[in-house]
Amino acid sequence: MLLGELLKHAHDLIDDPHTNIPERLYEDLTGDAYYQLLLKREEPVEEALLMQYKDYLNRYLKGEPYQYIIGKEYFYGREFDVNPSVLIPRYETEELVEKVLSYIKPGMVVADIGTGSGAIAVTLACESKANLYAVDISKGAIDTASKNAK
Repeated sequence: MLLGELLKHAHDLIDDPHTNIPERLYEDLTGDAYYQLLLKREEPVEEALLMQYKDYLNRYLKGEPYQYIIGKEYFYGREFDVNPSVLIPRYETEELVEKVLSYIKPGMVVADIGTGSGAIAVTLACESKANLYAVDISKGAIDTASKNAK
């Protein structure tokens, strides 16, 4: 199957003319940039890649969030690992971080209770000189936050 045919088929299944999810899934699997997909539309997709892409697409069509499928999300200009153990960081939360940063003073102690992916705590730690503590009741969340903190 040619790449252009694969992407068209994915768009037909998603049935949203404004989505770029088919391209984003393919970009994540290959590391190609969007412009490279345009140049490769007439090239065949390798079988192993095709199978993995179909798996990603089926997961998306069943309602799994795109970020969980690819395992990452960007927050405040940084890439964070995400998985079903944590909530997906949202743009609105970046506004919260902006507000908190305006109050933080060097050396202040700040606690992120229910840290999840650690996106808030890691961002605050990187953007301020505060002492950050992040806690969560979920072992999966703590593992994810720890990985993101590194």
